[in-house]
Amino acid sequence: MLKRILGITLAVSMAACLAGCGKTEGTVEAVPEQSAQSADGREMIGNMYTAGLPVVEEKETFHIVASFDSRQQKFNDMDFFKKLEEESNIYIEWEFIESQDYGQKKNLILASGDYPDAFFNGVTDTDLNTHVSQGVFLPINEYLQYAPNLSAVFEEHPDFKKLCTYFDGNIYSIGYAAEDPCQYQPDEMYVYKPWLDKLGLEIPETTEEFYQMLKAFKEQDPNGNGLKDEIPFSATPGGARGFHSLSGAFGPAVYFGDANNKNYENFVYEDGGKIHFGANTEEWKNFIKYCNQMFSEGLFDQEIFTQDAKQYFAKGKTDEVTLGCFTLWNAPNMVGAERAADYVVIPTMEGPNGDRNWCNYLTSNGTVRGSNFAITTACEKPEILVRWLDLFYDKKVSAEALWGPVEEKDGMYMFVPYPEGSSFDEYRYQNSPVFGPGAVFTEDFENTVEMPEMMVDKMNEIETYYNIYPKTNMMPILKLTEEETDWMETTGADIITYVYDNMAKWMMKGGIDEEWDDYLKQLEKLGVERHLEVLQGAYDRDYGA
Repeated sequence: MLKRILGITLAVSMAACLAGCGKTEGTVEAVPEQSAQSADGREMIGNMYTAGLPVVEEKETFHIVASFDSRQQKFNDMDFFKKLEEESNIYIEWEFIESQDYGQKKNLILASGDYPDAFFNGVTDTDLNTHVSQGVFLPINEYLQYAPNLSAVFEEHPDFKKLCTYFDGNIYSIGYAAEDPCQYQPDEMYVYKPWLDKLGLEIPETTEEFYQMLKAFKEQDPNGNGLKDEIPFSATPGGARGFHSLSGAFGPAVYFGDANNKNYENFVYEDGGKIHFGANTEEWKNFIKYCNQMFSEGLFDQEIFTQDAKQYFAKGKTDEVTLGCFTLWNAPNMVGAERAADYVVIPTMEGPNGDRNWCNYLTSNGTVRGSNFAITTACEKPEILVRWLDLFYDKKVSAEALWGPVEEKDGMYMFVPYPEGSSFDEYRYQNSPVFGPGAVFTEDFENTVEMPEMMVDKMNEIETYYNIYPKTNMMPILKLTEEETDWMETTGADIITYVYDNMAKWMMKGGIDEEWDDYLKQLEKLGVERHLEVLQGAYDRDYGA
């Protein structure tokens, strides 16, 4: 499936290049052709060495916006970036935005006209469709001559280059590849085994057993402190922390992100090449009613729809165990390495009508993405910034940027052991940007880079507890046209917002039976059928009718 997904056939190039054919207003001029030699004989263009380290003779500074996770320390405090600055002689003036606010604040920056030199991560195909024609992003094709590492990646992985190439043939944003089959199922469900043992319960196999287990957690004081401080189950909407896959116990598993997520993968799924809307069916209605029962009886955390990532993770690290069950990428991320040993996986559960599905997160594309880092036309020395970017595509630097410090042993880059009492991911988030530039592919794990421990462990869990049951395909990664992007940013976003708001309201407060018919009529008025036609067209173009 991964090779199929990577093999996207891009649309025909636009008749007129938007920004790559000559200078337009607001576009940085091409690299000066005059070159000189430094005292040590290296070729230079202005202040930049054309190869080797440092990148520049005199220190250069760039302003870069970056999304960061609440678990991370700021990049300028990381040894990784300190070393990069020392070796390159390039200083980055970072502007950090927490991940849950990044999409909204990034859009404000893009609309302001006051751009940074670059966005380190989080630039999407939608951003390109909206802002390339406005001259915001700089095509970097001509500067690839100063990027030998990235050029080599493109040559060895032409499918990755295709993902990074815009419809007009230019490259405005460079993606990243942390090729990882675990990404097709980021969410797993965990339960605190000592509470099960104390209460004489088994790991639940059905939604009814899940309900009874959470009810016991709430009512029977399993942590034994005499307080009603237990949180039977917690999550947040979307991604690895989401509880969307629970919908698969009532029919197809239907993905939904958080309130700010208006992306095309929300509330739809793929089956046999056909795109379906998943939030207007009786199965969806039954899922909502089940969740409402859980919320109304206090079995689901009342803050599921309001807590941010930092608040969520804090619930797994209280001095005394208060969290019974949760969803996440793995247990150590939530509760720490030591406590994680007592949390066990809950496999895909069966619903009242025999359904037993989990989400197959095709949109992740195995964490091979075509858009991420982008230079803006405000950057006065893009050739230097491209040389800095290229450092990330050295294989060792890629491994350290994506997963953390490595050391070389017998021709392989091995990850440095993490401190006792920590976990691989905790150490990783403190020592690497994680979602920045870099490229490590599956074959690299066989020949060059050690497969991260957490990836091995997670694959074993997925194979044992989830892959033995059916999965519902989310939307695969799509290259949307400008017209399709316009739909998703307007009517498509309205549809997603309408569904999400009603879902959250009905789960928390009930009322779905009384309002269901009007809800279906409003979906029709909003254009849900046209929404499916737009997504089906994009899917057929990329994957064949």
